[in-house]
Amino acid sequence: MGYDEGTLLGLLAALGGGLLVGAERERRKGVGPTRGVAGLRTYTLAALLGAVAAMLGTP
Repeated sequence: MGYDEGTLLGLLAALGGGLLVGAERERRKGVGPTRGVAGLRTYTLAALLGAVAAMLGTP
């Protein structure tokens, strides 16, 4: 089961995008009871899962 360059670049792009969005959201979260739920790990995981789902859907 080999991976081509396009697959790895797609996963790296999703990882980078998720990390950037997550870092920005983490910075704006705030404190206390009104604190936001999603942060760095959540957005990174969601981006990677989305990339994997898109890759599984292509022939």
